[in-house]
Amino acid sequence: MKKHLLAVIAFFSAGVLVAQDEGVLTVATDIFNRTSNIYAKLNDYQSNIRITKDDKTQSGLLLYNSRNMLKIEFSNPKGQVILITPESLQIYMPSHQTILEQKFTDAKASLATSGGLSLLRSNYSVSFAEAGLVPLSPGSSEKVYKLSLYPYAGSSEGFKYIVVSILPGSFLIRRIEAVNLKNEKIIFDYDNIVINPGILLNRFTIDTPNLTNVYPNFLYGAEN
Repeated sequence: MKKHLLAVIAFFSAGVLVAQDEGVLTVATDIFNRTSNIYAKLNDYQSNIRITKDDKTQSGLLLYNSRNMLKIEFSNPKGQVILITPESLQIYMPSHQTILEQKFTDAKASLATSGGLSLLRSNYSVSFAEAGLVPLSPGSSEKVYKLSLYPYAGSSEGFKYIVVSILPGSFLIRRIEAVNLKNEKIIFDYDNIVINPGILLNRFTIDTPNLTNVYPNFLYGAEN
């Protein structure tokens, strides 16, 4: 995106800044790379998730398995489920007794994996949003590293910028704030994180009533 060229250059240059934590100097890209490496080695993962856009909030339990499977079991809206596997994306809406389904090619399956962080690293510059350990939110006692990710000039990425809040010590992601091209901010909060809890593969299914309607290829038609 050429109009962001100066901002990208400025923030890319700022990546040489360091944060000092307990006498150790830390480069922003080192923090991001360490986080990326941790997620790349996970067998499975679960956490509470809260998704906020404007004044609307959704929440539930997120489950992830390194075999390219991700599931969100929502408590709000109650009973809704999102399931991503290497083969498809499914969204179950119990209030309408409906499943929206989109089949994937092999290439699209990578979107559901820990390789997503590697894609961010390839397409975005990384710098500190604020140097050092800072509050997660104004007035919060919870401290995090906050990293800004800006797409490189000419990139076709769908976000103007992303702020990733990373927990010290564990280097796990606590929050992602993404601003899209419409200037809409979407916030993903991850809490009560459990690494490698041994989630059974049969959790990555959707249990639905027999009369559920399935609407295939709802995003962009059948894949060739």
